[in-house]
Amino acid sequence: MEGDGCQKLVTDFLRGIRESVDDFFDRDETVSMIPREYIITVPAQWDHAEQDKTRECAKNALMGDPSRIQLISEPEAAGIYAIETMFSVSSKVGDTFVICDAGGG
Repeated sequence: MEGDGCQKLVTDFLRGIRESVDDFFDRDETVSMIPREYIITVPAQWDHAEQDKTRECAKNALMGDPSRIQLISEPEAAGIYAIETMFSVSSKVGDTFVICDAGGG
């Protein structure tokens, strides 16, 4: 993530996401008061400086205390999603599966 212009763009994008989530949940009184936590996916090759910039953008987008905003690499998030939702057959300890991260990087 380079330059202040890029950080402003990311902040604005994250603010839009947060506002949409808030609007959605605020429609239902029973869930409107539930605290929200944000987990943001980032490219696997990003170093700590890039992750810190993303966390700062999330803070500026009012997504919460930067120490509570979680970042997860995109391949790790894909693996968790696959394990929790996509397996139609049972798996057991020791099984192997492959994630192909064919993104633009």
